[in-house]
Amino acid sequence: VVSAVNSIAMEALLRGETDPYIIQSTRITFGSLIFNGLFVYVMGFIGEAESPQRLDFAYWHYRPSTRECAFAGTCTLDGVFMPSNVDDTTSCACAKGLLVGWSSSWYVYAAIGASVIYNFATGLVVKQFSSVYRSVADGIMLLVLYFILTPFLDDHGHLPFTDMAKNMVVLIVPLSGVSFSYAAAEMQKVFEVATLRMSQAAEETPPVSTDSEPSPRTEEDERSSIPDGRRSPATADRDEVTMVGV
Repeated sequence: VVSAVNSIAMEALLRGETDPYIIQSTRITFGSLIFNGLFVYVMGFIGEAESPQRLDFAYWHYRPSTRECAFAGTCTLDGVFMPSNVDDTTSCACAKGLLVGWSSSWYVYAAIGASVIYNFATGLVVKQFSSVYRSVADGIMLLVLYFILTPFLDDHGHLPFTDMAKNMVVLIVPLSGVSFSYAAAEMQKVFEVATLRMSQAAEETPPVSTDSEPSPRTEEDERSSIPDGRRSPATADRDEVTMVGV
């Protein structure tokens, strides 16, 4: 729900302004930087409040400095590494801070670069087209990520094709996006046809004239419209003679 609301709000924001997209993207990126900087503290507090605690969420706590050490054990509050297996002689160090573990693998820098490119391309697609096409593109990238990049980046060589439940869920996401896009296009066609028919019906209907000429007033209508107190004696005598003749 939050993602859908975010897409709609982003589309309204980008398409409602006339500034170049690079300026709009810079504004959005700056706002995201402020939000993520504040969310670092929220994430740490959530990790401390969990049971059992996830102190690796809080950058102010010690944690293993490499990926291999993270699987081999944990760090104490004093920064001493405690292996999970007593017989394990792996030499690991603990550190704290925002950049712990960044130098352990090139995946970190690849993920940052991919995130920057993805955010820029997403905003460009939303501005030029709509959030529906963005959802379809996200579904296609999910297929690429799950079926191609997962076997390539998995160190254990696990293939995703063996789990049919996950395969069906991954396939449902892009198909639902395509179905929604097709339904939206069909509804747009129906709306355009209905609008065209309404305009044609309005043109064929003859206009109703409101400038009809009033019927001429007779002498009897003029006499009846004059109050009795304002009639002249000659007019009153003539009316009496007329009534007697009738």
